[in-house]
Amino acid sequence: MTELVVSRKLVKQLTQVKAVAFDLDNTLVSSDLDFVALRAELYCPADQDLLLYVENQSCDTIKSDMEKTILEHEMRDAQRSAPMLGALDLLSRLREAEFHLAIVTRNCRKATLKKTSVNNIRVDRIISREDYPAKPNPASLMSLCQQWNLRPDQLLYVGDHLYDIKTAHNAGSLSCYIAHANATEPQVKPSLYFDELTDLHSLFDQIIASR
Repeated sequence: MTELVVSRKLVKQLTQVKAVAFDLDNTLVSSDLDFVALRAELYCPADQDLLLYVENQSCDTIKSDMEKTILEHEMRDAQRSAPMLGALDLLSRLREAEFHLAIVTRNCRKATLKKTSVNNIRVDRIISREDYPAKPNPASLMSLCQQWNLRPDQLLYVGDHLYDIKTAHNAGSLSCYIAHANATEPQVKPSLYFDELTDLHSLFDQIIASR
């Protein structure tokens, strides 16, 4: 999909980008959370969104127990996490170039802060599932645009899941899909498509040079 990177229209759009938001798991840090096992433990059907399934529980006690189970899984995953290849270098470059930086994740805040702490990841703002409706609801990205006084198309959202691309699409923002050798493209077409996060380095070098 190299043609997306060199298209004049997209290059012009990218030079207007002033903020970059990232998904967390398997975008900035590694994650091996076993969702199949977690779903089985919570009796969540495979075709249902896990967070919505928990949210829709009518019994508060059951809901609370499910939330505790998810937290336990997330905290174990956070302790094992490591920076994805190129993540720290990319964040450093963007910070030096004075981009606004954010993380928007479906993780809980406690696990998110643990992951950013143990992996030395610094951004301007962290949005977890406690703050806004979970992705693909665009409220989180819209709040970033409002905070930084940006048009939605001045924000690029980077992630490795269909939810990330849908979130950006719903917000009217640009999106970048990190495939990690996944042969299946997301159902919603991203603005950019790269195999790994490291592929973004040269692109942002060009964007920064043209500013």
